[in-house]
Amino acid sequence: LSFAAVLGIVTMYRPIKESIVRVVPRLSSVPVASSVIDLCAVSFAAFIGTFPITAAYFSRVSIVSLAANLFVVPWSALVTVAGVALLAFAAMPLGLAGFFAASAHFLSSVLLEFVAAAGSVPFASVSITTFHAGWAVVFYAAACALLSAPRGAVPRRIMLTVLFAADAAFLLDLAIPSGRVMDPSRLSVAFLDVGQGDATVIRFPDGKAILIDAGPRSAGFDAGERAVLPFLRREGIDCLEAFILTHPHSDHLGGACSVIRALPVRRVVETGRVWDSQAYREFISTLDRLKIPRLQVRGGDTVDVTPLGRLFVLAPWGDFVPDSTGHSSGDVNNSSIVLKLQYGSTSLILSGDAGSEPEKGLAAAYGRFLAGDVLKVAHHGSVASSSDSYVRAVSPRHAVISVGLSNRFNNPSEVVVGRLMDAGAEVERTDLGGAAVFTSDGVSLTRIQWRK
Repeated sequence: LSFAAVLGIVTMYRPIKESIVRVVPRLSSVPVASSVIDLCAVSFAAFIGTFPITAAYFSRVSIVSLAANLFVVPWSALVTVAGVALLAFAAMPLGLAGFFAASAHFLSSVLLEFVAAAGSVPFASVSITTFHAGWAVVFYAAACALLSAPRGAVPRRIMLTVLFAADAAFLLDLAIPSGRVMDPSRLSVAFLDVGQGDATVIRFPDGKAILIDAGPRSAGFDAGERAVLPFLRREGIDCLEAFILTHPHSDHLGGACSVIRALPVRRVVETGRVWDSQAYREFISTLDRLKIPRLQVRGGDTVDVTPLGRLFVLAPWGDFVPDSTGHSSGDVNNSSIVLKLQYGSTSLILSGDAGSEPEKGLAAAYGRFLAGDVLKVAHHGSVASSSDSYVRAVSPRHAVISVGLSNRFNNPSEVVVGRLMDAGAEVERTDLGGAAVFTSDGVSLTRIQWRK
């Protein structure tokens, strides 16, 4: 994006500025107005350079950036000056380094706060769900053709460019997939790659969709914003029938606020288990502010989403069910919601982070009902989960492990992977293969090979 922005500024700044000056020639002679014209030209040129990439990869384009850059561009220059001054005086014992460090910190903080505030403005960005890489190629090709045209031939070149773009776009639209991986005529389940965390999207043939967990959030990465929302938008999902939180650990909860602030969510399904963390407090505060209904479930319940499929709650149960204060015995992971999704004769088991103790209880209590075509492996493949009795009871054809690449927990456990393979499962890992997507027509379940 940085290279695209610079390329846009280098190639488009002058033509855009000249166009503005022709429209308002008197303002160009006023110093302040001339500076504003320069900023507008820079902002629009950067927008043109980055628009195709952001639209193709994030299915969303910022509108507010055009106005926000009028502040961001000059302010960023101040941040750069302060940073360079800090480097220049860093080795000098004059106390100036501290002054410039404080200045750079203050200027950067103001910049970040402004960007965050601008991004939270209603309609700050718009969703573009059908824009893919082919359109980006057409856009850049048309821009190059227009810029390379002699001045006198611009009108003719514009017409040729429009015709070329229209023809190429039509052909590319036939030749290049839209980027969607879910089949709207079938049940589709996508286990997203959100690093060391969980996020699962389920869409039924009637268009109703639910999200189970929303991945982690850290200082540099929000799975809800960077992975879940772009996927939902690309698939054309603009409303969630339910957000199901299996348990309140941050690797499942972290991205939730970004999602529920951006899309209508009809209800939140949870166990009621409380957790002392900033992420959980922010989550509950967001639900209260948006007045999203909360439904607490336990083993034996069902979650009604659509008549086309059944969503059974298998756990928590017994001592793992939170009490009236929101607490339960043992590890929070053992209070995870465990689900069985039944669609026709196909089924999936989604285990949350349940440990071996509740797993063994589930195997004993449900027996053959626990069988499933796909198993979302508990706790990222940790050795503390996926007990032998549980894996044998599910007896999956596919086992999906949602896990971060080179994670500090050394997940998944080789013991667990071996146990799954011994049970006849084909093991899918999000750290190695990216998102795992399955579709079902109610009779057979298919693994979608979305990578081309």
